[in-house]
Amino acid sequence: MEVNIRVAADILCESIRSNPVDLQLAIGGYHTMNPKRNVQARAYAQSVLKIWRSLKRLNAGA
Repeated sequence: MEVNIRVAADILCESIRSNPVDLQLAIGGYHTMNPKRNVQARAYAQSVLKIWRSLKRLNAGA
């Protein structure tokens, strides 16, 4: 499991380095780095960001 987490973190970091000014594409790059699939990448990022915002609200209320 630790290896999977490290690999996932490396993929995400690489994607953020590739798209430092576009958070959606940076996060979406974890899903796909294929530029022809930017629509799918952005949809994935929107889902991730929605979950992240929900978790932040829960944490703020704790």
